[in-house]
Amino acid sequence: MPTTKLTSTGLQFYDDSGNLVSTFAFDTSTGDLSHDKEIEATQFVTSAAVVGVGVGGGSSSGVGSFTITVNGTGWAANETGDFVAKTGSGSGAAFTVTSVNANTGITGLTVTSTGSGYAVNDVLYADEGEEGETRPEVRVDSLA
Repeated sequence: MPTTKLTSTGLQFYDDSGNLVSTFAFDTSTGDLSHDKEIEATQFVTSAAVVGVGVGGGSSSGVGSFTITVNGTGWAANETGDFVAKTGSGSGAAFTVTSVNANTGITGLTVTSTGSGYAVNDVLYADEGEEGETRPEVRVDSLA
């Protein structure tokens, strides 16, 4: 999937293979990197993700909605944990187990801290579990 990265000097557009295909440079001579900048698109970009930046009004980069992709086992309702990014570079998200199934493991989690620096499709896992527990994994579906 094509991506867009925001750096301190401008925007970088990447194709499906991760190759840099276009850039947009900010005018840094004035030192003004405030919001309300106009950008003229010279290339069609099918999707973009801007993660963890505070330009203008800021952007969402905390965990919003997610899908449980690996049901951790051995956990009990109301246990808490911290997420670690398996892919991506976000940090600071935490969760509480809301429901479990004795046969399949965790069936419900609630995000108690959204953290920052995450992107849609990042994969996160519980940073640790107690003896006998396996770690749940989730895929980020939207940002908060």
